[in-house]
Amino acid sequence: MKILRVVACVLAVGVLVAPMFSQAPAQVSISLQPRGNSFVVVVNPDTVTINQGGVVRWNSQGNSADAISIVFDDGGPFPTSGQPDNPGRGRYQKRVGQQIVTAGAADPGDWKYSVTWTTAGGDVYEVDPVVSVRR
Repeated sequence: MKILRVVACVLAVGVLVAPMFSQAPAQVSISLQPRGNSFVVVVNPDTVTINQGGVVRWNSQGNSADAISIVFDDGGPFPTSGQPDNPGRGRYQKRVGQQIVTAGAADPGDWKYSVTWTTAGGDVYEVDPVVSVRR
């Protein structure tokens, strides 16, 4: 009987802990694309869905002198990581070509965020995609 309790406890812990280690980061790509006489920021996918505890990795491609800024409405679902590219909850900034990786999502819901692409020449382009966090 004692062995069955130990086995049950080990299985229960495994069910709770395994998702934290098995879920790969969701990949989102960001690029600046020509459109007519101007440019637009393209985020693919424009809505990314992750589980609670999941991580998002944004990859940008383009001129490395340009900058990317990601700002979530209401602070977003990701706790502050304390890294220089994450100066406050829901705020990330990097040069184009450098990855932005979040901490695990703490809060479920649909979270709108702004991606701002600033060129080396000072032109600014913006788009508003969504991260959906499921329980």
